[in-house]
Amino acid sequence: MTKKDFIDILRKRLSVLPKEEMEEALRYYEEFFEDAEDEQKAVNELGSPEKIAEQILVENGFSIDDSNSSSQAENTVSPASKKKNDKILTTIILLIITFPVWITVISVAFALIFSFFAVGFALTISLICAAAALVAGGIILLFTSAPFGLLLIGAGLVLMGLSILLVSPVFSLLGKAFSLIVNGIRNLSTRFIAQREV
Repeated sequence: MTKKDFIDILRKRLSVLPKEEMEEALRYYEEFFEDAEDEQKAVNELGSPEKIAEQILVENGFSIDDSNSSSQAENTVSPASKKKNDKILTTIILLIITFPVWITVISVAFALIFSFFAVGFALTISLICAAAALVAGGIILLFTSAPFGLLLIGAGLVLMGLSILLVSPVFSLLGKAFSLIVNGIRNLSTRFIAQREV
């Protein structure tokens, strides 16, 4: 193997590194060859360029996965757990730094959702109470003014029918919204925990 072959293999294997780091490593080995008296002796002294590339990649935070080590196949290089830990640490730091912003947004979102629940529930209950009051008032007025009493009973029954028609969809919608919120929170926490374990 010549110096050129050695450097070409090393360059190919180190191509996943940032350009400056790759050039620095290649410069070191080119200088090594320039200082050597015999090119072949220098190649033998250094050993396999594949092994040297693996060592450089591991030192730079990459893990090496040999898919077929016996036939010197291409090594698959993937970022090591160090890089993943750095990403998790960065995420945690960002969460801490941006805490005042995202806790405010989450609080406002929960307050709005709670107010929608409260308004829906209160509106439904108030319609039922108003209908019951109209019917009760109509029954009382039947004895003093029959036509006006019948009018109030009819209005109360119509309002009672409308409120019964609204109760099912409103509570169904509120239930679906609540389950969506709970599932969303569960999914976010599961993703965050899964990301931390990776």
